[in-house]
Amino acid sequence: MIDDKKPLGFLFSDNRILLPKEEKDFANILLELYETKKSSQEDFWHYGGIYQEYGLFWNEIASPPEDLLQESMHFMNLRDAATLYGYDVFSLATKITHLRHWQKRTCFCGVCGTPTIPLQEEEHARKCPQCDSVFYPQISPAVIVRIERDDTILLARNARFPGRMHSLIAGFVEPGESLEDTVKREILEEVGVFVKDIVYLGSQPWPFPDSLMVGFSAQWEAGDICVDNKEIVAAKWFSREDLPNLPRSGSIAYRMISQWISEKNSNLVKQ
Repeated sequence: MIDDKKPLGFLFSDNRILLPKEEKDFANILLELYETKKSSQEDFWHYGGIYQEYGLFWNEIASPPEDLLQESMHFMNLRDAATLYGYDVFSLATKITHLRHWQKRTCFCGVCGTPTIPLQEEEHARKCPQCDSVFYPQISPAVIVRIERDDTILLARNARFPGRMHSLIAGFVEPGESLEDTVKREILEEVGVFVKDIVYLGSQPWPFPDSLMVGFSAQWEAGDICVDNKEIVAAKWFSREDLPNLPRSGSIAYRMISQWISEKNSNLVKQ
């Protein structure tokens, strides 16, 4: 029950989230923020679910008031939070961001336009009282793939990437596809090669706005690199000695590339 949980209050402003600067202080500070706003305005918080021993609540403000900009807190982009905090804090911020996005976009029924209501207390579902349609949080699965060829991996530069950053091939699952189908299709469409030996590596919630990134490795089978020059503007096989600028730490892409580097270094030592 939510009454048994520690309530944490999260504030958003222009899609930035207010978080403690020191990870060790996050529970105490966000608990204090919840209590402060609750005492001054009883219906201030929107319920955002449960994570471990915490109850999550959120609201948003047009601009950060001075009394919230304490030395111990700052508003930040969630992508930056991935590089600054450990798994637990980032998971909290990820969950509340995803549910906030869903709740804001299901205020009205997508079938008949009637205002929706919570299906039942503490459940992530909204119901239309007019046509009985029920809406649950949307999760959009996407694959991200580390393509290997001998002692190299294929890294690509998306047209939207900053600077000269390269990363792994990624793309959303389409209707009727398995995850493995998506891996093969995305790689062929974006860089023109065929792969085999697809192996699951791990996953990461990625609420931009509602993705789940599912990571795989795959071995090159055939084909020369040929980019589409629309989404992907450059791609190349890289060894661990000549890697380009990589994705930020905290992302599953960085973790998958780092894992590959560690495995190659370990194999070199054994030889």
